[in-house]
Amino acid sequence: MSFFRYTPLAPLMDVYVDDRKSDLLTVERHIPDVGHFKIAVVGRPSHPALIRTELVGADKEGFNEVQAWEEARLVEHLLSVYRLTTDQQIEYLWLGHGRIWLDTEGNQDETKPRFSATISPISDSDYEREMKNARLLFERTIDHQPLFKLLSDSQQPHLPISYRYLSIYKALELEFKVGKKWPTLGELLARFEDEYRALNISNRTLENYIHEVRDLCAHIKLDNSDTGRGITGLESAEYPRVERLFYLLKNIAFQHLTTKFPVTVNHPPDSADVSESRVTAPEVKARLEGQRKLDKAAKLHQTALVWEQEARGKDEAVSKACLEFARQARFLAGLFTVRGVV
Repeated sequence: MSFFRYTPLAPLMDVYVDDRKSDLLTVERHIPDVGHFKIAVVGRPSHPALIRTELVGADKEGFNEVQAWEEARLVEHLLSVYRLTTDQQIEYLWLGHGRIWLDTEGNQDETKPRFSATISPISDSDYEREMKNARLLFERTIDHQPLFKLLSDSQQPHLPISYRYLSIYKALELEFKVGKKWPTLGELLARFEDEYRALNISNRTLENYIHEVRDLCAHIKLDNSDTGRGITGLESAEYPRVERLFYLLKNIAFQHLTTKFPVTVNHPPDSADVSESRVTAPEVKARLEGQRKLDKAAKLHQTALVWEQEARGKDEAVSKACLEFARQARFLAGLFTVRGVV
């Protein structure tokens, strides 16, 4: 049987329907030991609405992990070619930092997909609007524009992961690099060593690995040879590791900067949190509620860092009290993290 994966394109439409009558172009690709893919751009010439990927001969479970990876690569390449051969800025429809897709089985004769969907924007009431915080952040950071431009670029999901990683790396460089040394970075990274080890992406220390990945992203190659291509898109086996490290490094940078600037910085969930298929309105609201709990956890982590800093240089009793406050804040953060993830 055939299995179909749909990737909605921006801008958002109220209703999406596919009956194969609006195909703008179709391409096919057979990948040995993976599967046979048929990919189409669906919509009007002036408004491409969907990318449809048909996996021919799929099992009842749909796309497995390898097939999903190859499908993402093929869709990305189709978008690259479409942008080069037309004057349209074709782009994914994003939910936070996650690309949306929807899966469906073909009908019994396997000649047509069975697909129609309604997608509604989330009400403004479902978002926490912190305009006062935004104004305060603007006023307090007007003299730090390069730093906040880097942080802003790291938040743009349509930018390549290599560029977003380099943006966060450069932000940390502005904060911590003195000449050719990073004298105080290790102290910050030490607090996140357990989280880094839990990612299981490298045996290197966190400090060594972030510099190694910086070279990988900056030089677009894996080593000093002429054959390693490095990260230019989705073709590299290093991509998942770099993506995981990026989200950790971004969290580290944001937590550090929110101790430097006395404001709260809210940011969307990572792609790993919102990239599953079959997104429904209740699921979106549940994810937003979960994200609010994770935001609270992040704020408590920031509070813990402040108390840990307060403990330095104080007499023993005061230092002990500050560290106890930090411990309690981290305990509460852990509770919110569990509830947010669940």
